[in-house]
Amino acid sequence: MILNWLTLEKICKELQILIGMEISESFTQEKDSIILKFEDEESEAHLEISTHNKYSSIFLRPNFARANKNTVDRFKDLKGEILQNTEIINKDRIIKLEFIRSDLYCFLFGRGGSNVFLTNKNRSILDCLEDKQENINSILEFPERNLPILDDDPSDKDII
Repeated sequence: MILNWLTLEKICKELQILIGMEISESFTQEKDSIILKFEDEESEAHLEISTHNKYSSIFLRPNFARANKNTVDRFKDLKGEILQNTEIINKDRIIKLEFIRSDLYCFLFGRGGSNVFLTNKNRSILDCLEDKQENINSILEFPERNLPILDDDPSDKDII
């Protein structure tokens, strides 16, 4: 589970190498995780997002071999989408991947609060990784922060 703001900010910046790349596959082959395959003319990358109860995570993998069995396509509306931007929402553990027609929100809260939501541009939930029946067709709401946002945010300063 990601608890440190600087770690979250570093991850978000690292994901920006995917900007301009197209989603060619999104699938799952184990509970509580999804793999997004990004491609362009020169390279490919795999983004793994885990909503595991204790250890939610998000990280890039240069290579990933999809299994022949026990794999299911997910987030079919993402296929062909091109990543436009990545950002952290409300200075919290929510990473937004912005595409042309839709957005993907990765809630990395752990302890049952993690999920991945695919929404249209009006934040209406089209699909999600966890609790589909409860969430689909509702509007994505962001939880209130438990910690105050400080004016003196350390991420706004250079670290020497």
